[in-house]
Amino acid sequence: MKVHLHFPHKIKNSAIQQLVEQYVRFARRYVKVEWTTRPIRTPQGSARPELIEALKTGRGVLLSEHGKAVDTHWFKDAVDGALTSSQPLHFVVGDAYGYPPEIEQSCRDKIALSPLTLPHEMALMILTEQVWRAISMLRNHPYHK
Repeated sequence: MKVHLHFPHKIKNSAIQQLVEQYVRFARRYVKVEWTTRPIRTPQGSARPELIEALKTGRGVLLSEHGKAVDTHWFKDAVDGALTSSQPLHFVVGDAYGYPPEIEQSCRDKIALSPLTLPHEMALMILTEQVWRAISMLRNHPYHK
């Protein structure tokens, strides 16, 4: 099972970059975590075909301030479900224009990390921390306490 984090652009803030890398490194001790930074849409505005194909391989989760409010236990259950089913778990962060409708249609869940609109980089940092926290809970690592 893999957790895929799809992010639409390079991280410009070095402090956030370091935290994201740290949380991914911690999570990789227990689960395969792949983090990609590439546009989610083509120059014409449609969803990148390779992203749509990747989302077909497992459970897609779209991050949006208009999504369902979730908590840490939701993340734990999502990661646990992916581990149990041996299917990848894909988290997609939109770009400055949101996301193409094909991506929303390809994702099983649309979640909100907060009712606030967060900067993309901050959303990625919170996402990676929650993925690490969920994994630490499942593996009885003391981080989550």
